[in-house]
Amino acid sequence: MRLTADTSGTNWTQNQMYMTVVSYGLYAYLESTPPAQLYFSRWAAEKKVTFTNGSLGSIVLPAARYIQFLRFESDGHLRLYEWSENIREEWTMVSDVMKMFLDDCCFPTACGEYGINPETVQYNSSAYIKVQLSSSPTNKKVGLSKKTNKKVILGATFAGIATVVLATIAVTLYYVQRRRWNQDIDGDFNFDQLPGMPMRFSYEKLRLCTEDFGKTLGEGGFGSVFQGKLDGETVAVKRLESAMQGKKEFLAEVETIGRIEFINLVRLIGFCAEKSHRLLVYEYMPRGSLDRWIYCRHNNAPLDWATRYRIILDSAKGLCYLHEECRRKIAHLDIKPQNILLDENFNAKLADFGLSKLIDRDQSRVITVMRGTPGYLAPEWLTSRIAEKVDIYSFGIFIMEIISGSTCIDYSQPVERIQLIYLLRETAKTTCKI
Repeated sequence: MRLTADTSGTNWTQNQMYMTVVSYGLYAYLESTPPAQLYFSRWAAEKKVTFTNGSLGSIVLPAARYIQFLRFESDGHLRLYEWSENIREEWTMVSDVMKMFLDDCCFPTACGEYGINPETVQYNSSAYIKVQLSSSPTNKKVGLSKKTNKKVILGATFAGIATVVLATIAVTLYYVQRRRWNQDIDGDFNFDQLPGMPMRFSYEKLRLCTEDFGKTLGEGGFGSVFQGKLDGETVAVKRLESAMQGKKEFLAEVETIGRIEFINLVRLIGFCAEKSHRLLVYEYMPRGSLDRWIYCRHNNAPLDWATRYRIILDSAKGLCYLHEECRRKIAHLDIKPQNILLDENFNAKLADFGLSKLIDRDQSRVITVMRGTPGYLAPEWLTSRIAEKVDIYSFGIFIMEIISGSTCIDYSQPVERIQLIYLLRETAKTTCKI
């Protein structure tokens, strides 16, 4: 056992002096190499030394004349036994080792299997005795218990029946509603009466041409796009994931782009409206969407300025056709790089008319709910009264992205630089000052 002094306001000898206590004495040393002995006190007999509660203590065990062993008794005492050969050869208790240090209640297991019971703690206990009641009240209680049990059984039975009935009604309503959803969409929109509509395909034919929708080209807000082969021509098949959620988008797509054809608009080849299946078949654009090519994080080679200029010009032509050259004005309402597709030669075409809106020529503005993608929405959306010109605002953001190679919203940037338009505004102010 080694005792070392701590540093304090009056003691600066930490780790310089220490004391060592062994079974035969006490030593004091000065820390050096080798340690210098300052003090030594030998004891008359070997002792068991302990350091408890800041004090040194020692236990003297009787000298062993014969074979000895320590035994932990059932009453918690630790007793020393020795083999005696004087009168009778037997084991004799020589010492109760801890008797002089502990009272009877402080020994382990002295108070049962729950351990030490300190003398300073008092415990209260309670006992409960079951008393047999007289025969008359018992019979009365049994009768009441039987009535109570009947009520419980009846209540549980009615609750079970009610649960089954409600579950049956819910399942019936679900299947009725699902059957309505699965009905052909012709009840809401008769495609056959519209001139110039694209071809209508069966679901099975589109499933086979895409090899069971095996090759995914991309994913959007309302569905996924798959590559397929239809009559020898490579096509892109867009499958709406939810017939109920994408119903309006499907109708808008077929109603707008299904009846028009322009070089800078993606051509809608056909569609499928069979039960709950809603699919659109487009011409295949090998280069994919523009966002794969303009942002700094993409792995493709950067587009040169001539190609970027041509993409902007093609997109503007497509937008101008929708606004000025159709019988009814068409507001796209979701102009962004993800909806600009590129062919093999990087010719651009507008796509995804799921959010588009038809506007009569005599209408300057229409009231509609807000739709589109955050970052591309024009301020007019705050009033819900919009014109087709909201596409021009989105187109301006789109041009900024092509030039800068940055997204319109980047949450990894500081707060004042999150939106690209604010960054452009600050840059313009700085440039004007210079």
